[in-house]
Amino acid sequence: MNNTDINNIIIRKETKEDGWSTEHMTRRAFWNLHGPGCNEHLLVHILRESPVYVPELSRVAELDGKIVGTIMYFLAKVADGDKEYEVLSFGPLCAEPTVSGMHIGKKLGK
Repeated sequence: MNNTDINNIIIRKETKEDGWSTEHMTRRAFWNLHGPGCNEHLLVHILRESPVYVPELSRVAELDGKIVGTIMYFLAKVADGDKEYEVLSFGPLCAEPTVSGMHIGKKLGK
């Protein structure tokens, strides 16, 4: 990794064409991280099809034409006794393991 690589990262909205690449990258990012295998890539697939998904805010990071990171936003509810509040939440936030140290998560969260 060098500064040229860091400067070439593009943060943009995810497109329908990015779907498989985003899911595959998420799988690599979480594989065996918290236990054997992972489910986060399935979460990305399900979330994208859900009415709570907020595609206007969700982003991907691209480097040399490849998806190397993602952050997805969705609506959720927080309950306080008999009151419910709608909140904006995010996740998963992840980056391709091969670009570790490029601060992609930080760039996606801005």
